[in-house]
Amino acid sequence: MNKKPPPPLSEGYSAWEVIDMQFEDPKWAIPNILPEGLNILAGKPKSGKSFFALNIALAIANGGMALGNIKVEKGTVIYLALEDTLRRLQGRILTMIKHEGSAPKNLYLYTHFPRMDQGGLEYLKERVELYPDTRLLIIDTLAKIRPPVKGKNPYDEDYQTISELKRLSDACGISLLMIHHLRKTESENRFDDISGTFGITGAADGLLLLIRNMGEATAELHVTGRDVESTSYALKFHNDLLSWNLLGNTEEQKSTDKKQQIFDAIKASKEPISPKQMAKKTGLYAGYVTRMLPYLLKEGCIEKVGRGFYTYRDEII
Repeated sequence: MNKKPPPPLSEGYSAWEVIDMQFEDPKWAIPNILPEGLNILAGKPKSGKSFFALNIALAIANGGMALGNIKVEKGTVIYLALEDTLRRLQGRILTMIKHEGSAPKNLYLYTHFPRMDQGGLEYLKERVELYPDTRLLIIDTLAKIRPPVKGKNPYDEDYQTISELKRLSDACGISLLMIHHLRKTESENRFDDISGTFGITGAADGLLLLIRNMGEATAELHVTGRDVESTSYALKFHNDLLSWNLLGNTEEQKSTDKKQQIFDAIKASKEPISPKQMAKKTGLYAGYVTRMLPYLLKEGCIEKVGRGFYTYRDEII
């Protein structure tokens, strides 16, 4: 029995040729957070994932500021809000734009959509091609659009599902944000908590984790991926606008919070106070308190009195 010849290979390139190639800069839906390609945003139920998605959808469709302070380029957004109703979306949009912005005509919302194995993938491609300036496609959630799991090989099925969506985002040159869930148990590496097999996370270009404790206004957004530097950001949720605001790098924000604790301890003291006393009042290490004091002095909100004592100046930090 004659063996069939192997299929022809695509043309290969030498490393010398590759380093001499010219490529366009990668596109970003949100600079340094949401790159071109397939990205997964995961979080616990009721953590604010859908608010996050609608916030950035409105910002990009309007060409405004995402997460309160990140300038984004305007473009069409296609949003599959498959766990919502039009009534709920209407209420959320009206709340989010009541102080600024508008309801953009280039943000297209779907509350029903065929599964990938029922023509959904082809229809998505048609939608994106219909609007050549599409910058972002949001699918909320993965479970609503993926084919039923047959149980033969969960890893292969997960990888196949994500790979098909990734090919769509790559072919169209857009950012695709897939909303997904976390497992109930927590791992040492939080990205391992994303529900499903490693076939989901392995095929994705970028991963975003929204970590928020129930009832708290603040959260952490952990970002990693092939084209994005692994970073954690501090976020704050404003209930009156149903909107997330970026506060900054998580470590920087924690430093700011601790500095505020030191300032509050100095302000509350009726007498000049030493770093050791500040440490006792705040629960911070005395060495850390000592390192933070020059910054407070530079800001002019405290002053040094005598040797090693500090007092509050009548200014706001």
